[in-house]
Amino acid sequence: MKVDINGLRNELSGIMDGNNVRVLFKSKPVNNQTINFDLLNYMLKKRIKKHDRPAKVLILNLVRAHPYIFNLLKKKKVETQNIVFIDALFNISGDTRKFSDQAILLSTPFSKTFEEDVFKTIGEIPDIDFILIDDIVALQNYWCLERIESFLEKLSMVLSGMGDPPVIIVADCTKDERILTAAGAICDKVIDVDGLRVLASVHNN
Repeated sequence: MKVDINGLRNELSGIMDGNNVRVLFKSKPVNNQTINFDLLNYMLKKRIKKHDRPAKVLILNLVRAHPYIFNLLKKKKVETQNIVFIDALFNISGDTRKFSDQAILLSTPFSKTFEEDVFKTIGEIPDIDFILIDDIVALQNYWCLERIESFLEKLSMVLSGMGDPPVIIVADCTKDERILTAAGAICDKVIDVDGLRVLASVHNN
C-alpha cells in the first residue's frame, strides 16, 4: 500500500492518539529529516486529554548532538519547550554550549555504562507521552551487532516497565539488515519509507 505523508499520519493514528504503539521507520537518511520534523510537529501539537496538557516528547538522537537538532527545529518553527533531549554525543561533537535546558547530557556510546545511563534517564523523566529514537542503526559506529541486539531487548523491557509509552524508532534502511530485523522485532508496526511514499506493513508481537 502506497500513501503520501497524510496517509502516513493515518497509519500512525494509534501512536498519535496516545495508544501504546511502537513503530519502526526504515528510511534512507535523506528522508529521515523530513519525516522527523513532520512527526515531531504533529506530536507536539497533540493534547493529552487525560491530563489536559500539551504532549511531551523525548528524543534520543544517536546521529547528532542536540544543538544541531535544536537549531534545525527552530528554523522549521517546531516548538521545543516540550521536547526533552537525551544527548549522548555532545561530549564528542565539538559543541561547547547547551542549547536547551531540557537537554540531558549522558556518557558517549563508547562508555561501558551507556545502556544503563540511557535506561535510568528515560525512567526518571516524568510525564513523557512519546519517545523518538533516531537513528538506531548509528549504534553500529560504536558497537558490535550483539550489543545492539541486547540494547534493543533491554529497551523493550524498560518500555514495558514504564507502561509502554508510544515509541518511534528511525533506522537507516541502507545499513545492516540484521539491525533492522532486531529493531522490528520489538515493534508493533514497521514502515518502509521511499521519499514521501510509504510502504506499510503491520507486525504483531
